[in-house]
Amino acid sequence: MIKKSNLIFLNSKPEDNSFHRARIMFCMRNGRIEVGPKNTSESHIEWFEREGWLNDDNAEQFLTANIRGFYLPNENKLYCYRSIGFFSMIECFRKFQIKF
Repeated sequence: MIKKSNLIFLNSKPEDNSFHRARIMFCMRNGRIEVGPKNTSESHIEWFEREGWLNDDNAEQFLTANIRGFYLPNENKLYCYRSIGFFSMIECFRKFQIKF
């Protein structure tokens, strides 16, 4: 089982700050699209932990069950994935089509 404490490598680093501040994070959770704060240097993991959604007991389940991603407004590109890494974009788009 993967614990949140094992995911420290996904926390924001100083070299990530400009990228993180340029994007808008989101997460599909409990049938809703949650949008992260604008102009933040937080990673998804830090955001989820701050909201109380992610902890040592549910980290693996939360990350594999919920699609998350980000929008880059300057490039008009949307990225989504789940688990610790990226996953099939086709599956993600199918889920978005169902939601919209």
